Amino acid sequence: MHTDEFLFVDAYLNCLANYSKADYLDISTQMDFYSTERNVSYSREDVFNNDSMKQLKKEQESISSMILVVGNYSDSSIGNVKKAANIISKKYHKKQALNVKAQDAYFYTKTGQFKAGIMTANELLNEEKIINGDDYWQAVEEGELIKEILFPGITVIMRSTYEEKRDPIASIGNSVMKITHEERDLLLKKVMQLKERFADAQHLKDWSVKFFLQDIERFLMINFPCLKINKIK
Repeated sequence: MHTDEFLFVDAYLNCLANYSKADYLDISTQMDFYSTERNVSYSREDVFNNDSMKQLKKEQESISSMILVVGNYSDSSIGNVKKAANIISKKYHKKQALNVKAQDAYFYTKTGQFKAGIMTANELLNEEKIINGDDYWQAVEEGELIKEILFPGITVIMRSTYEEKRDPIASIGNSVMKITHEERDLLLKKVMQLKERFADAQHLKDWSVKFFLQDIERFLMINFPCLKINKIK
């Protein structure tokens, strides 16, 4: 049996890989028709079969998958898992709403139809920036959520030991990670595989994933003591 902490982090990493913007066109690319094809109208079938609409639909499916997976832990008895699940779920619900707005804007603009409230490209981009925030700090926030699940209280210890140039292992006392050695190795292997995938991240939205993976990899490579329970089956 695996620990709940491991199961949540493992599931989150799987969803994160599937969601990556590396697989999709960004909104600025999807919305370029606002300026380049303003007076051109397409049929409903043409729009539904367009690559950009298919990309938006694919992104919609990935967002829904993330919401479903983390939502299963929204009432977890483990405080840090519950906290992370609700924060991540809230963020992806915002992404989901933005995706729907983008699909509406794409469809009605491409078909030349009028619908009140359709957002402009600039409005969509501004809302996307608000949701995603700064790539680096987004990665820091998500990294701390995951680390707190794996080792409660560790972010404060890591921050103080880094500033004071002390050994974090010497500062944890008798505390141990909430996962086993086997589980840590499994997570580290997965993180390294994902990190390799994002090694040449070119798209802006990929950088937050890359920063996050680098942070978690460094953390998992520290030789913190782990739970000692029955061997994982």
